[in-house]
Amino acid sequence: MASFAVLDSPRFSVVTFRATGKTGGDALAKALSALNDAGDVVVDRAGCVSISLVPGAKLDEKGFGKILSDAGVEADGLVTADIPLELVPYRIELSGVSDQTKALAVREALLSIRQVAVAQVFGDAAVIFLREPCAKIEEHVGGALGKAGVDVGKISMGEPVAAAK
Repeated sequence: MASFAVLDSPRFSVVTFRATGKTGGDALAKALSALNDAGDVVVDRAGCVSISLVPGAKLDEKGFGKILSDAGVEADGLVTADIPLELVPYRIELSGVSDQTKALAVREALLSIRQVAVAQVFGDAAVIFLREPCAKIEEHVGGALGKAGVDVGKISMGEPVAAAK
């Protein structure tokens, strides 16, 4: 059995939540990208928002609250995950994700995997970030999404976040 350890490596934080209210999508992503230390801001098909912060930064809670208030949005299930910079995101090809309800089910299934810190669902694909390396992530993803009634295609690794910055 393979064993991995991530020791005191540089990390970045990703803030995730489900946006509920009257404004979402591109307008919300644009407003949130103006936050101090915000990197990428993504709103997925499930209406879930992911804000990656520059390494070492914390969420500007005052600015965050004002943007949500101005947009008439509430942050349901707000979570911050710290992710090692050297870990790579995984892209998962999907079929059978036809609407927001199914996208939310896929997101929840992916987040039920212990190693998954962040899950974004875009209809025909999902992206996950791990808390730690996992030699069997493909097996775990296939099992979780199979139970959710979603067909999984190719699972591929992206570039480390450190390389993208």
